[in-house]
Amino acid sequence: MTSKSIFTALLFVFTISSCVETSNDITPVDFEKYKKEFIPGLTQKRANEILSKQRVEVLEKTIGKEIPDSIFVKNENGEVELKKLLTEKTLLVLTASHCAWGMEGLTNDMPYALNKLKEEKIEINVICLFIKTEFDDEDITYFNTTYNELKVFYPNIYVISEKDSRRLNVTVNPARMLIDQDKSVISKRDGVSTPEGLYEELKKLLQTKANQL
Repeated sequence: MTSKSIFTALLFVFTISSCVETSNDITPVDFEKYKKEFIPGLTQKRANEILSKQRVEVLEKTIGKEIPDSIFVKNENGEVELKKLLTEKTLLVLTASHCAWGMEGLTNDMPYALNKLKEEKIEINVICLFIKTEFDDEDITYFNTTYNELKVFYPNIYVISEKDSRRLNVTVNPARMLIDQDKSVISKRDGVSTPEGLYEELKKLLQTKANQL
């Protein structure tokens, strides 16, 4: 191999490596790694330590990171890349049909919080991502019914595969993610809250970020 060929090959490798290193997309967390630590006889203290460690890793690999390319969502109008829907600051809310807490949060708590914010003229673009799991293939009627229930509250609703929701580091229902104009994650919260608590959480977050953006 000539010196010129070697130089060209090294330049190619360096360029590829640089692209990988500078990627600022969300990095999926290996949740199975943590799942394996939950063995019989595990103490509550140790369980809390594992969950805390997982939470730290999720935030490190999600906050400040961009929504990855090639995550596709769909509704009655067809399929679209999620990133193309994020043309402005957006609140993503996610849940799956089999999670009762998630459905309660998105049909009661979140609408209450959003309506109260709207009354105070604090508005945010909201997109609901309804997670389709392998269980939904066994009862597609129930999945479609719950989808239509959510659509009443979220006109901008799309179905996302469980696999792609994991690429957003979402494993807990419900989940909410605030995305900025650059398609980067500002905040990620999991689980339920009271209607008033959720309102206070979003108000503080939106007012704080409004002053920064």
